[in-house]
Amino acid sequence: MGMLYSVLMGAAVLFLMLLFRRKKYDVSMKKVFAIQIVVTIITTLGANLGSFLGGMSFLGLRLYGILLLDTVALFALAKLYKMEVGELGDYLGPAIIAICCIVKTPCIIDGCCYGKVLFTDNLGNAVRFPSQIVEFSIWAILTVWLLWIERKGNHKNLIWSISSFWFGIFRFIVDFMRGSPNELRLKILGMPAGRFWSLIVAAVALAFMVYSFRRYYKCYPTFSQMVKTIFGITPSKSSENQ
Repeated sequence: MGMLYSVLMGAAVLFLMLLFRRKKYDVSMKKVFAIQIVVTIITTLGANLGSFLGGMSFLGLRLYGILLLDTVALFALAKLYKMEVGELGDYLGPAIIAICCIVKTPCIIDGCCYGKVLFTDNLGNAVRFPSQIVEFSIWAILTVWLLWIERKGNHKNLIWSISSFWFGIFRFIVDFMRGSPNELRLKILGMPAGRFWSLIVAAVALAFMVYSFRRYYKCYPTFSQMVKTIFGITPSKSSENQ
């Protein structure tokens, strides 16, 4: 039931995020429902794919799969909904991270995705790193920050890149404190699969950022521009992303 709860909760959060921000992106209610249905399906399949890539069951859920599959799907979805790829990415970026946040709730309740043992208390009980709570908090803070950047309006067509990059980095870091043997079983290039795919998410995000700069800013980004973008600082004074 954990997977069903996660999907339903994720779908609810996605709908609310799309609904309350639709006027900013001039999205009709009909299109909101259309995006809701398709993105829920793709996002769920992405989480299943992430579990499979992590060496576990395809019926499991791993969030890095969401960012990987959704990034690829953005190009097809943009054509389907007659939106710019960058605009759709801006619309979906904070929403997808919000989904990553809310679907950690069943993990907190069920005790899965648990952390490493930090120490043993006086009663002999293992005290573990609160991995689920930490990840929930990270994605919640990241969602709020992304909405703040969106409101400032200085990163049009770049918010998906920012969202994906920080997801990959934070997920990579937190993975060092996860304690489930199942997640450590599969190694890729000497790293647990979760760590490897998290770095791939961050790398894909940077590639998407270069694409976005080239398409909407009409230039290849400098190292300084990319760093500023990642940290939410205005990347250019002469943006052509109107």
